[in-house]
Amino acid sequence: MFDDIRRIGEKVDGLLGTDIFPFNYPFSYTENFLQNLEKWEFAIPMKFLWLVQIDHVPATISSQNMWNTHHAGPEVSSGAVGKPGSSHRVWAIDQGKREITKDVFMAAGNKSHGCILAQGVTLPGETYEVKDVAINNNMGFLPGKVGGNRAGNGEMSIQFRETNRSFPDLVLRPWILLASHLGLVARPYGDNRDIKTNIRIIQLAKTFQHMPLIERKIWHFYNCVPTGMDGKELTYDQNDIHLYTVKWSYTHYGIESLPDQDMSAYMNREGFKKFVKDMAHKLLSKNKFYNKLRGKLKKVERFVDKANKIKKKVTKVLGFLGGFSKPDPVVGKASDAKAIGRTVDNVFHSDSGDGPVTVESIANAAKASKTTADKRAASAEFDQRNADETKLREKNKRKLDDMASKADARGGDKGPSARDKRNIEDFMKKETARQAAADLRLSKLEAAKQKD
Repeated sequence: MFDDIRRIGEKVDGLLGTDIFPFNYPFSYTENFLQNLEKWEFAIPMKFLWLVQIDHVPATISSQNMWNTHHAGPEVSSGAVGKPGSSHRVWAIDQGKREITKDVFMAAGNKSHGCILAQGVTLPGETYEVKDVAINNNMGFLPGKVGGNRAGNGEMSIQFRETNRSFPDLVLRPWILLASHLGLVARPYGDNRDIKTNIRIIQLAKTFQHMPLIERKIWHFYNCVPTGMDGKELTYDQNDIHLYTVKWSYTHYGIESLPDQDMSAYMNREGFKKFVKDMAHKLLSKNKFYNKLRGKLKKVERFVDKANKIKKKVTKVLGFLGGFSKPDPVVGKASDAKAIGRTVDNVFHSDSGDGPVTVESIANAAKASKTTADKRAASAEFDQRNADETKLREKNKRKLDDMASKADARGGDKGPSARDKRNIEDFMKKETARQAAADLRLSKLEAAKQKD
């Protein structure tokens, strides 16, 4: 209990910048370490939050170039200088390469994310040689230190999954074979013999819940060429994911640190915005109209999801059958005939045996027409008021966010002042009361709209 009181007292001193509770206890290494873990720059990142970006796969990797340089059948050579190799099913990689190197696999997320075929990465280390230079008969004196050479580039390798269209065997293996013929000569970008690319390894970090990950560090590898790929054993054992480890050669690399801003201040700002949003959600969740609107939105979302699934299935079936069928001419005729008050057989509805026209039937029709007109008027008024209320709520929400941002900017690292917090809370209370009154008016209009 006494330790709890001491800890609370120290936090109060830290909050007020005073020394009201001078306990002067020994420094707590464990508590200091745990407190610093709450800071973004000191937090431990997740090992699995990373992605790979490959700039491009060289156009040199093609069936024709493989036929020109490698055996494509039982004959000794499929091509020679000035005599391109003929077409053959062996090393016919164009179709498979075209499918497996689509942006959806190589640059997911509108080309801003990574290659989803990559499963693992080995990043290079760094070595610098230092030698001991002894002096003849130095006796008890230590030898001097002399700097030697920096070691060559460390090994960088990427693991790729085996898929039905094999990226390792249809892209990377031909890449290695063609690179062995073309060499590592420097060539301009776009040259037909260009065999190099650039690779980025992006490491990510978390911020708050329900917020996107951010890039914290990027490894840039330049002029990369695959130089080796391990073999695999095929057995009748249990089905495991095959991973091909591919080694890459590169000329140089660099590391980029992100983001280029004070993350502590950023986290404080985002944290306060999240606090305001959570408070607004809690207050609005007590509102009947708000909860009803959320329920309707969820129903609409479920309906749209089902519609998308049905659309995909229909598109798949129609694609299998060879395209969309022509519209039924009878359907078009029926809709056109109904529009002019006739049946499909081009007969007026009054002639279809519905009975004779009487004064009573005319009165009933007039009454039904008036009821329908009243409902339409009530529905139109409800829709207009509902739209105006939605716009006003969006406007007030933006105003609330603006108040929160300005309060956070004025407060700086210390956070918003008590006055700003009080103003925000008053605004939220008034807005909640106004929304409740608006919901009552809308509910009355909705009842009038549904009244028989």
